[in-house]
Amino acid sequence: MSYYSPEAIINRACARVGLEPLQSLTDDLPGGQSANLVYQGVISFLLGHYPWSFALTTRQLSILHGVQAFAGYSNVFQLPPDRLGPPKKLTTSPRDPESTFTDFTPEEDKVHADVPELYALIPYSARPDMWSSAFMEAATLALSAELVMAIAPERKSVKPCAGMFTARLRKTCAVV
Repeated sequence: MSYYSPEAIINRACARVGLEPLQSLTDDLPGGQSANLVYQGVISFLLGHYPWSFALTTRQLSILHGVQAFAGYSNVFQLPPDRLGPPKKLTTSPRDPESTFTDFTPEEDKVHADVPELYALIPYSARPDMWSSAFMEAATLALSAELVMAIAPERKSVKPCAGMFTARLRKTCAVV
């Protein structure tokens, strides 16, 4: 198992709260939740919450043909379905990092504009081997806290531990 695999990350989190390692992310936790649901929820939240440089990518948006443009614009562009939140910026020139396009209207998962090409800087679910070491530590701590909450119905003595993990997570995130 790779150091960067989701299984290895959740097992490091399990070790921090005294749980046995899981064989697979499809295993159920003692509280009945799927380990995969806990992992995906925490990681998606953390990656989408802050514009981490390792979790941003520029994508060319596809023009949607046969879709009525909003507010008099001539084109409708589709935002990537794998983004973790709204675009951080739009541009007509991905080669110029200072270029920002502002004459558009967002509507659901589409962008309406009068340009022939449009690019979006989006947060996405970066692979763990792309994460910074500080983010890896914050993710492991956040997963540890979620594991504590997931097993709380099974163990009556875990509530004092939750505050300890939350405080350490705040300290780690403040460094990042």
